Amino acid sequence: MPALIAFGRRWGIGSDDLVCFGLALAGIHVFGAVFFGIIYHLHDRNYPCPSIGVLHIFLIGVFAILSCLITLEVAIGIISSRGTIYNSRPRRSLRYFLYFRLLLILPELTWTALGTYWTFSDSSDCPGEDIVVVRIAILANWCLFFIFLLMVYCLFDPLGSLPLDGRFGQEELERAQRVWEKRCRLVCCCAQTGNDGQTYSDLGALLASVFLNMGTVPSDIAAGLVLVHRQQEDSQLFARIKNGDLTRNDRLVMSPFDVNIEDDRVTLKNLTHYANYAKAAYGWPFYLLHNFTTGQCSLCRYYRFCSCIRKNSAHRFPIIGDNCCLCNYATIRATTKLSKEDILYTRYIDKDYELPFFVAIDQPTKSIVVSIRGTLSLHDALTDLRAIPQELNVDGVEDAYAHSGIYNSAQKVKILLEEEVGLESIMANYPEFKLVIVGHSLGAGAAAILSVLLESHYPELSCYAYSPPGGLMSASLAKYSQKLVTSAIFGNDLVPRLSLQNVMKLRSSIMACIRFCRRPKYQVLMTGCCCCATTCCQCCIGNDIDLDDIIINNDNNNNNSSDSETEIVPLLTASRVGSGSFGAIHNVTDIDLFLPGRIVHVVEDQPPRHESCNSNPTYKAFWSDLTAFDALLVASGMIGDHFPDAICNSLLQLMDQYPQHFDTEIQI
Repeated sequence: MPALIAFGRRWGIGSDDLVCFGLALAGIHVFGAVFFGIIYHLHDRNYPCPSIGVLHIFLIGVFAILSCLITLEVAIGIISSRGTIYNSRPRRSLRYFLYFRLLLILPELTWTALGTYWTFSDSSDCPGEDIVVVRIAILANWCLFFIFLLMVYCLFDPLGSLPLDGRFGQEELERAQRVWEKRCRLVCCCAQTGNDGQTYSDLGALLASVFLNMGTVPSDIAAGLVLVHRQQEDSQLFARIKNGDLTRNDRLVMSPFDVNIEDDRVTLKNLTHYANYAKAAYGWPFYLLHNFTTGQCSLCRYYRFCSCIRKNSAHRFPIIGDNCCLCNYATIRATTKLSKEDILYTRYIDKDYELPFFVAIDQPTKSIVVSIRGTLSLHDALTDLRAIPQELNVDGVEDAYAHSGIYNSAQKVKILLEEEVGLESIMANYPEFKLVIVGHSLGAGAAAILSVLLESHYPELSCYAYSPPGGLMSASLAKYSQKLVTSAIFGNDLVPRLSLQNVMKLRSSIMACIRFCRRPKYQVLMTGCCCCATTCCQCCIGNDIDLDDIIINNDNNNNNSSDSETEIVPLLTASRVGSGSFGAIHNVTDIDLFLPGRIVHVVEDQPPRHESCNSNPTYKAFWSDLTAFDALLVASGMIGDHFPDAICNSLLQLMDQYPQHFDTEIQI
């Protein structure tokens, strides 16, 4: 940071990213020089080949070019290692070495073309086995050249000519939006949405608002994440979460879960029981992934082969969008152990704003369960990214906003339940049964919003949301949903903390850590690649980062911190975004979205290090306030803790720790 400036524009690589690149290329060219030297030594003037003189001229030219390349690339690697991430002045001469390196491409291409001509056209009278070796070397050189062209194409930044002072006109903003829109279309080229133009336009505006004015490259973000992780470790954030003594504004926001209290005991039992339904909604791909050796055998008994061509179906209730062997239906039965009569409806059509779900009867708890699948496709990912707040009309709730993509998906599920499933008639046929809505991840967010939408018709309904998205509901709506929704979160799960306001906080933290870091980027990234991240961070980085200054600025001097962060990273504001799609970004900074309902946070209570190899971990649960998830944690388990198996297994093991309180066996 800042990005490399060459030819009057910024590129998608930093001036300190060429350490490994320069030294690696130098190593490749040293190997090439040795290789061609051996060839020159073996093919002297007496070698039986009429065109041996051309080969000698070619090899001498190769030695000269490789010598210049090795010298330049070593110099590029050394200069790129100077300075710090933020201070690029010691690297200001790097661009001139790069210009010289580009000039050497011309003789390099010329000489490679000469070698190509000799090996493929003028060497027919030379021994074939020797010519093959030279041809391989020439082809390898061409491959390196085309890889170089591909890298230049990938590193070209279409927005590299925009200023970094945040003074953008409407034309620059629209240009940035188009660039990000094009990138979204490229990544999601296989997902055809119902309203392509508006969908990708909104995503382009949102992503541009986050990344447009950072002035960083991807490696800066990676290094910043390593530094933020160190900062969170030093502030004892992870330890406070595990111990349940996390505070916000001098108020404890976590309270221990007590199984001696009936409400806590019933909540834990229900969360563990309905977790099977949330996991079953993912269908056969996820089931086989997590049951790789025995999955097929477990599902085989529930398959209905060639059901798509059979005229008479043995299934009483509709199964829509499944494959020919009903693999998703088989997964539901294998996971939940339900009979086919208890599965009332399954739908696995995956389209824009259409989430797969199923409806089943749970006899032990006398409930009708609606289970909604989480993110498993590009359509689902697009729904996740449509994070602009959308207003809801909820009686008795002011300023009710929700995640627009998930809200529209919940609306679609509601329409299908009412018009296609016939939920009202089902509940009428089972008057003693209650309605329970469950889901995981994206499905948990849709389930929480759906419970709010259906609450007026089914006031006794319950919702169990496993690892729901953090940016889901406004504070007023989240408080209202506490009577309906119980959210379960495990460990350092990323998704429950993933909201737009938390992304902006992480953005500022990354920029601050990058600015105050005194180490070169390659050393920080090497630290992040270590397996034992905490120990290596302390050994390699030590106290060379002014973490205390950052913490003081963030916690004790909010006004100065705000000014400092604005100086580092000017954010897009309403006065800068103007009208059009960027006008909606004003809502992002004004409306914060949070987790729904009551929050149960399960954490792993790790044994002491000297006992960790011989004992199994135990688990603790806490009732948490939504403010406990007001920051993104950069931790090793932030991805793995989100998988449905993680939350399901942790809840089951938590129950097993109190066998005297739970007499019903639950299998997951």
